[in-house]
Amino acid sequence: MAVFLDPVEAAIRKTISLYAIAVTWVVKWRYVFLLLFIAGLGATVYMYNHVPTAFVPAEDQGYFMVLIQTPPGASLNYTTDFADRGAAIVEQDPDVYGRSR
Repeated sequence: MAVFLDPVEAAIRKTISLYAIAVTWVVKWRYVFLLLFIAGLGATVYMYNHVPTAFVPAEDQGYFMVLIQTPPGASLNYTTDFADRGAAIVEQDPDVYGRSR
């Protein structure tokens, strides 16, 4: 069993050693890291105030597209009727402005 656990234990010990080195280095340079943290907070506030937050972007044109698919070889009349039925279903939603409104 030691054959399998020895490499794992070695990896854990190496990770702990690297972590200790990193913490020592960050504490030594704490003022630099504090300034980086404050700069990161400032960048976050700036992006929060300048990036659009709405689901629909401001350049929305007020329409959406729906893809329909009919069987191969379907006639134009069949496809048109199928699309009209789909449009009628979508227009039943009160939040959708249909062609007839």
